[in-house]
Amino acid sequence: MSPTIKIVIPSYKRSETICKKTLKFLQSNGVPADSIYLFVEPDQRKRYEAALARYYPDYLPNMCEGRPGTSGQRRAIEDAFLGERIVCLDDDVRGLKMKEPMPLLQLFEECFRIADREGCALWGFHPSDNGLSMRDAATVGLSYIIGSCFGMTCKYLLDYPNNLTEDFERTLQYYMRDGKVIRFNGVGIKTRYFAKGGLEEFRGDGAQESAMRAFHERYRDFCRIRERDGKPTDVVIKTLVQKRVLLPFQSSP
Repeated sequence: MSPTIKIVIPSYKRSETICKKTLKFLQSNGVPADSIYLFVEPDQRKRYEAALARYYPDYLPNMCEGRPGTSGQRRAIEDAFLGERIVCLDDDVRGLKMKEPMPLLQLFEECFRIADREGCALWGFHPSDNGLSMRDAATVGLSYIIGSCFGMTCKYLLDYPNNLTEDFERTLQYYMRDGKVIRFNGVGIKTRYFAKGGLEEFRGDGAQESAMRAFHERYRDFCRIRERDGKPTDVVIKTLVQKRVLLPFQSSP
């Protein structure tokens, strides 16, 4: 993997989960430990160090000082890597599903190559690993870039007014600054959304609905509110396609 790409993982109260899922996934795919940067809040550091020593004594990532909340973690990452290329993964990602299988490090390199070619600083994957909804194509323009796994050339220090909307904010703030982002819909993310820890710490007492409605008020031209029985209220970012890239990983440079 290019030394200019760093793998970054913000984590919150998931010291066991990250070892069993994300670090296991990265190690099994040959990602060097010294290219991984784990951001945790200072009061949780000892807990993470103990778990890492137990599970991966010979595969220890760089430990970095995080900040409170999801928004704080994202700003800590941007401050640390402004101007650099990073791939961010959540601490419960257990893998990727690819319509065009390739080694993981090669995939990240290809995503950055194609994003650069298309003039996009932010790129992402299909939000789930449901093969029925995945398409072996990339869309350039506006598409939701989910926070569980994405890459970016870190150009900006963004505003994150709410812990529950950081990936929505990043998608639209990059789109509004650069005019486009790119999403690779032939790669799906294997993870469990709404798992214990992480963002779930912030969803209670109506916080989810309040955050989504406030976000919608700020960006109503680019999104809509979605309400579904039995599921939390969320926001759907509009898809505005400027260009489709079919079979992106088979295209010549």
